[in-house]
Amino acid sequence: MNAAATPTGGADNLSARMPPEPPQIADPDTMHPRAVELAIAIREGATTFRAMINAGFTSEEIKDFHEPATALARTFLAETFTPDRLSEMVEKARVASPAHMPHPKGKPPTQAMTVAWNRYCLALDAYRLDSWDGQLDRCEALLKAFFRHAPVGPAVAGYVVGAAMKTMGARH
Repeated sequence: MNAAATPTGGADNLSARMPPEPPQIADPDTMHPRAVELAIAIREGATTFRAMINAGFTSEEIKDFHEPATALARTFLAETFTPDRLSEMVEKARVASPAHMPHPKGKPPTQAMTVAWNRYCLALDAYRLDSWDGQLDRCEALLKAFFRHAPVGPAVAGYVVGAAMKTMGARH
């Protein structure tokens, strides 16, 4: 037999021609209850080992349930983004919690949105500790930067920024 008659990789390599298996869909009804609880904790921000331990999970549970819980948390994320109303966006801008980012169109946040929102939250925390006009201007600039990355128009962004800054300026 010559080299031209044998396909590359050998005749018994059928796996290269087989389509990949579809990804497993995480179903919370068939999962262990602690795996579902871990998925909820991951969705709420417990993404590191230490955070999971602090959330009440043992290292054995984390080892056993981390992979299915992460998959389930991803499906939760895909399902839970509902569009925020204008009043909800203003309230989230006033509170500025990293875990509660505004979702103007109900789409999942991009990495740029997440970074901009976290920077705004840090700036607002600094303003709460030391309230002076320079900090307030920095908060306003960072909130505008967040809305440049968010899928909103300039009128909505301007209204939310104006309402949030008016409230923060009234704290003095």
